[in-house]
Amino acid sequence: MMALAVRSLSSRYPLTVLKYRRHIMRRLVAEKISKGCYDLVYVDHLQSMAYLGSNINVPVILDEHNCEGELIRQKYVSSNNVLVKWFMKREWRKISRFEAEAVQRATCTIVLTKQDKRDIEGEGGRGNFSVIPISVPDKGIKRYNDGKPPFRILFLGTLTWEPNITGLLWFVDEVLPELTGVELVVAGKGLSEQHAEHMKSAGARVLGYVESVDVVYDMCDCMVVPLFSGSGQRVKILEAFSKGMPVITTAVGAEGIEYQDGEEIIVANNVSEFINSIKHLMTDHRLYGMLADGSRKRYLRSYSSAAIKQQLLSVIKHGLRQ
Repeated sequence: MMALAVRSLSSRYPLTVLKYRRHIMRRLVAEKISKGCYDLVYVDHLQSMAYLGSNINVPVILDEHNCEGELIRQKYVSSNNVLVKWFMKREWRKISRFEAEAVQRATCTIVLTKQDKRDIEGEGGRGNFSVIPISVPDKGIKRYNDGKPPFRILFLGTLTWEPNITGLLWFVDEVLPELTGVELVVAGKGLSEQHAEHMKSAGARVLGYVESVDVVYDMCDCMVVPLFSGSGQRVKILEAFSKGMPVITTAVGAEGIEYQDGEEIIVANNVSEFINSIKHLMTDHRLYGMLADGSRKRYLRSYSSAAIKQQLLSVIKHGLRQ
C-alpha cells in the first residue's frame, strides 16, 4: 500500500482507484463488450469504472455505494497529521474529478441517498441520477429475550473500516463504563489483537467474525451504531430494522435512512445522550416495543426486496432504451 501511495502521487488516478486498476481486466471487459453480446453494463462501485475503456457503445449503469469524494474529504478534514492531510487533499481532488467524470460517462448513476447526489453534484458530477436505497433480505423477526440481565448491546460491522473502529473505541471508552447491567457484544471481522484485548478488559464480549448474524441478533437486545463520519447508508441498520431490533445511532449513522426519531430509531450524538437512551430503553418496555414494531414496519415499507425491486427494474429498463 505504501508503494501504491507513492506511485499514486504521479498518477491521475487516486489511490482508492489505482489499487484496483488492472490492464488485463480492462482488456477482458473490452473484449467481452466488443463481441456485441451485451445490451447493458452494470458497474458495481465507483472503483470498477477503471475497468471500462473509452469506447463503450452500450448503456452503462453506475451503482455508487457512497460518495467517495465525500469520504476522502472527511478524512482530510479530520486528520491532524500534516503529511496525511497533504496526501488526503490531493486524493480528495483526484477522486472528486474521477467521480464526476464517471457520472458523466454513465447513462444513469444509482445513489443511495439524496445527500450523496448533492455531494457528487458538488464535485461537478452532472448526469442522470436515481436514488434507490439498499435492500436487505427478510430473515424474519429476532427472538426476544426474557428481560433478565444482562441487557446485551450489539455492535456489528467490519472493523477494518476506520469510522467503525473509531466509533466503537469511543463507545467502549466513554459510554460503556457509565452503564451497569449491560454487556457489549462485538461481532465483525478485522479487529486487531490490541483492540480486542482492550475491549475485553473493558468487559465486552468479542466474537470476531461470525458465520450467522441471525444468532447474534437473537442473543442481543439492541444495536448501537456510534458513527461520526461516513457516507451512504448503513446496511446493518436496515438489517436491524428487518429484525425488529431497536437501534441507537448518531445523526451521521442514520443519514440517508427514512426514520422517525423516538419511534423507529433513537438518535444520540454524544456520551450523555447515548447513556440516557440506553438506560431508557432498558427500563421502558413500551418504548422498546414501539421501536421494535416501528423499525420492522419501516423496513417492510421502504427497504424490503419487494419495495426496491420495481425501482431497480425501472432504472435498468430505462437504460436499455437509451
